[in-house]
Formats: sequence, structure tokens, C-alpha cells
Amino acid sequence: MSRRIKANDFGEAAVRADDLLENIRAAREIIDDLEREYLEVAARLKAEYETRLKPFREELAGDEKALLALMKACRDALFDGTDVVYLSNGTLVHSRRTRSPSHGTTTPSSPCARSTASSMPSRS
Repeated sequence: MSRRIKANDFGEAAVRADDLLENIRAAREIIDDLEREYLEVAARLKAEYETRLKPFREELAGDEKALLALMKACRDALFDGTDVVYLSNGTLVHSRRTRSPSHGTTTPSSPCARSTASSMPSRS
């Protein structure tokens, strides 16, 4: 069984060690409190920005779907003899897909995996 010894029983080294232990404990408590506060603030901030971002993300998803539908519906007009159309706000890439008879899935038949609109520098 261990016996509790007071710091002054070992002299100045023990007093210094005890002071350091107190400083370490205090610093850990401060760090824990600040980290807890940080996590609370970060969660509130994330929630606020998620709320602000949601309509833009929904609009983006809708516009991407609409673009793909437009590219399919107007394939002949947009991709008249070419697989790539360069527009002022991006590039449309046509991909030819073939149906897999056994699974009903689509697989790309060209190096372009899917139609995309990539951003280009705006012209100001």
C-alpha cells in the first residue's frame, strides 16, 4: 500500500514538481473547456451555414438535372456532328451509352463517362 507523502517532505524539488503538476492540470482544464466551447460554436456555425447553403445546393441540383435533360432532348441540335460543345460558361460533353442486355444498366461506349458542364473563366 502506498503512503501519501506531502511535498514539503522532499524539499524544493517536490514543491517544484507539485507546482508543475498543478499547472499541467490547470492547462488541461482550460484546453478541455476551450475545445468544448469550440465544438459548440462550430456546430452552431455549421447549422447556420447549412441553412444558408441548402437553397443554393437545391438550385444547383435542379439546374444540373435540367441541363442533362436539355442535352438529351436537344442532342441533335447541340451536338451537331461533334461530341464537345464549347459555350461561354462551360463545355458540354456528349457521351454515348449502350444498354447492357443482361442487367439493363448503361455503360459508356466512349472515353467520356458522362455529360458534364465544366466551369471556364468568366469574361469580364
